Amino acid sequence: MKLKKMKIAKTMCAAALTVAAVYTVFAQPETEVVEYHTTISQGETLWDVCGRVASDEDDLSYLVWQTRKENGIQDAGNLQPGTEIVVHPRKVVRP
Repeated sequence: MKLKKMKIAKTMCAAALTVAAVYTVFAQPETEVVEYHTTISQGETLWDVCGRVASDEDDLSYLVWQTRKENGIQDAGNLQPGTEIVVHPRKVVRP
C-alpha cells in the first residue's frame, strides 16, 4: 500500500514538473531588445527615463543598472541636462 502511494506521488510530481516546464517555454511572450535614444531634461533622473520606456517584461532596477553601465554613467544622481543616452528596454513581441 505504501509503495503504491509513493508511485502515485512520484507520478504526480513528474506531471507537475512537466506542466511547469511547458508553461515556462510556451506561455511566456517572446521579447526582443530595442534601442531608445533620449536626451536628459532638467530635473530628470535615470529612473524617470528608464521607467518611461520599460516594458512589463523589464526589471526596472536592472534596466537602470544596465543603462548606467552601457552609457558610462559614473554618478546617476548627477545627470546633466542635454546628456544623450541610449536605453535598451525589452519589447514584447506578440505572435
